[in-house]
Amino acid sequence: MTYKQPGYYIDLPVEPNEIKVYNNNFSLLIKYHFIKNKKITIAVASGWTFSTRQNEYYIYENDGTSQHWFLNVSSFSDYRIPFIVENAYAVSKKINLLARLKYNLNPQNGDTYSGGLGLSIKL
Repeated sequence: MTYKQPGYYIDLPVEPNEIKVYNNNFSLLIKYHFIKNKKITIAVASGWTFSTRQNEYYIYENDGTSQHWFLNVSSFSDYRIPFIVENAYAVSKKINLLARLKYNLNPQNGDTYSGGLGLSIKL
């Protein structure tokens, strides 16, 4: 995943003043499907995720006599243990409604969680 956000410095004379973020996750998961009936499917998954993140942005320095800026690149990586619960509801033969909850156990940088809703169309 790649995205951009506003830069750290308001009056930076370099354009564009933004931070480029590169975020990649590589997961190995085991998923188990529980089937309650023909319309509702529930699944749970867990495993291991390796995450890498890189930021690219300009730094501005003013020491009183001169001003200069330079490109800074920082990166880090960590491991996570995700726990995922998914629910799918079959509206018709070709359309499913999906809900997902995810909790990441991350002892190094703090635990995170997320949720989402989606629509699946079979072609």
